[in-house]
Amino acid sequence: MGRNILKRRQALKVSSTELSSLSGVSQSSISKIERGTSSPNIETLFKICKALNITLYEVLPKALFPEIDDRAQNNGNIT
Repeated sequence: MGRNILKRRQALKVSSTELSSLSGVSQSSISKIERGTSSPNIETLFKICKALNITLYEVLPKALFPEIDDRAQNNGNIT
């Protein structure tokens, strides 16, 4: 999850300081989340996702959503 946040932040060329300002989450917390040494609660995760203009699904491990992955592979049909 932290790696996905880091990749998105870097793709947008947003510094951790800027993300902190945009999300209201401390720079220290963002750094810990990106390094994988801390797991955010859902509220914090939502704030970060909103600031990066991505969905929770894009950040969370795909293994948590196997039915969505299956649907994508089967042209939108749930298996």
